[in-house]
Amino acid sequence: MAPVGIAGPVERYSLKYVNLIQAPTIVDQITKINMAVRVGEVEVKDDHMSVQVHRSEGDTLHIMSVVTGAQAGIADGNQVLGAVVDIDSIRFVHFADFGEFASKLAPAVETLRQANKIKFFSCLTDAAINEMGPKF
Repeated sequence: MAPVGIAGPVERYSLKYVNLIQAPTIVDQITKINMAVRVGEVEVKDDHMSVQVHRSEGDTLHIMSVVTGAQAGIADGNQVLGAVVDIDSIRFVHFADFGEFASKLAPAVETLRQANKIKFFSCLTDAAINEMGPKF
């Protein structure tokens, strides 16, 4: 039996990071996010919100989403509240076939991962990052 191949050129690949930034109230959730939102005369401070920004940087599109008022169940059965921060980074490429893409996949994904990571942490305040317990 012949190996199954992926036909055609590779035009893009992506990496997505989704995290729930835990905080008990909408106000606390918003204070952990590095952003300010105003719609008309309403400044968002304690309102549920869903914001999405599409940012093109060279051959990469970052889709940054923030949603407050999220609730999730964790493995121990408890519920946690927080804001969802979702970074979807899409790199547009031109590889003639999957083999050519696969031969360059590891470094290509790593550079995209680094760009995605920078975007994620730029969405958080220093206090929120410190709460996550980073190790340097």
